[in-house]
Amino acid sequence: MVVLGRSFGSGVAACVASWNQPAMLILDSPYYSFKKLIKRHGFILPLRWLLRYIIPTNQFLKVATCPIHIIHGTKDNLIPYAHGKLLAEEFPEKVEFHSIQGGITMTFRSFLNFTKPCIRYLQNQEFLIRRQKSRRKRKNRYESLLL
Repeated sequence: MVVLGRSFGSGVAACVASWNQPAMLILDSPYYSFKKLIKRHGFILPLRWLLRYIIPTNQFLKVATCPIHIIHGTKDNLIPYAHGKLLAEEFPEKVEFHSIQGGITMTFRSFLNFTKPCIRYLQNQEFLIRRQKSRRKRKNRYESLLL
């Protein structure tokens, strides 16, 4: 399983990854924490309603055990580039940060240099899983012959 979170969905994706054990977590333009993000847009939004859902992406990433890829455009006008950079700096052993110069919100589709390595990684994971399953089948067949 691969979990992908984009923009405001990145916090929920990080939460799902912290509860499960996906092969990879990909966050496109993530925010550090919802509370920190709301402070930026707070003059527009009713804070007391929104702060019921804190969604601390940084806390979820602390618990996640899978490789994490963060993609963030330098000119993102919705979620500041600094949020993605801060997450990457807080978890350097887990996070691979992909900065897109001049990139704006929702940059994942246009970042082909990133998608190719992801596909190769996932194909390799699928190969390893298939190999492991076939070994189990052979072992079970061998054990059944012994009985």
